[in-house]
Amino acid sequence: MPQTQPAVQLEHISRHYQMGETRVRAVDDVSLSIASGEYLALLGSSGSGKSTLLNLMAGLDRPTSGAILANGRSLAELSPLELARYRRDTIGMIFQSFNLLPRMTLEENIELPLRLAEVDRSERPGRVREALERVRLTHRVGHRPAELSGGEQQRVAIARALVNRPKILLKPFWRCCANCKRTSA
Repeated sequence: MPQTQPAVQLEHISRHYQMGETRVRAVDDVSLSIASGEYLALLGSSGSGKSTLLNLMAGLDRPTSGAILANGRSLAELSPLELARYRRDTIGMIFQSFNLLPRMTLEENIELPLRLAEVDRSERPGRVREALERVRLTHRVGHRPAELSGGEQQRVAIARALVNRPKILLKPFWRCCANCKRTSA
């Protein structure tokens, strides 16, 4: 079987920043290769750099040093427009705080990425319905985020991340401390 290039490859990635007089090493010399179709979980306590690492892979943040390659192409070499297209077409991100727009219905929240991707208007309702079916929320389509439980809001965020059929899906998980087994969903 021929060897294919990784979907995402991190080469000695670091992300440091200044917080007052303290230099924070959010991510420090991480190398990682993720194959297409592979599932990977990053576990660690709060503040250990998991979300920072995911933001780097998504192109939402730039590393202090190192290289991030997506399908063999360096994210650092992408123009701002190409980076936006990479995020739009390749990445599905489920944010910790869900980032649902409170004045929009579930349907409108899920449709938003399709509008930004300029998916044909006639194709959008079917894609939204498909995403809602995957998270079993078709019965709540006209509701607004405040009318949903936390778990339902998370499922809407998942549907929104999946609606553009991304190649890479990123979702931060957390563990409250090193000795704890409790994680986010």
